[in-house]
Amino acid sequence: MPKKEAITDFDKEDMYLICKKTLSKKYTPRDEWVIEELEQKEDEFVPDFMISRRVPSPLYWKKSEVVYVAIFVEDLEKRHIDVYNDYIENHRNEDVTLKGKIIITPSGADTSSVKDSDFELVRLNVFRIEKPRSTKTKSSLADE
Repeated sequence: MPKKEAITDFDKEDMYLICKKTLSKKYTPRDEWVIEELEQKEDEFVPDFMISRRVPSPLYWKKSEVVYVAIFVEDLEKRHIDVYNDYIENHRNEDVTLKGKIIITPSGADTSSVKDSDFELVRLNVFRIEKPRSTKTKSSLADE
């Protein structure tokens, strides 16, 4: 069977359905996980999804576990990691346990800034970032 070509003309919202399907394999409704799409704000970073579930606690009310998920359709830089961590820090709550931080990218995105972080990285190979090819040849590189 021939291999399918990756989609190269897309925006972030085009990735949502496949992201939800991918996430639901690990965070199943059977285990009481709920995947919620978060409302995006124009002037501040908000993760794209919050995955959560209620867990029993010794107190009267139940505590929650949460996993945040952000989709980036560009090369990742330290600033992306910083703004994501700032969001999580600003939304901490004693009744909520952070169980994970996920970054989802299309294939072709540079993710080297995530390498030494505590983020789980998921690449969706269905989507690909096309990068312009260098016009330099081997001989022109040797001249530099």
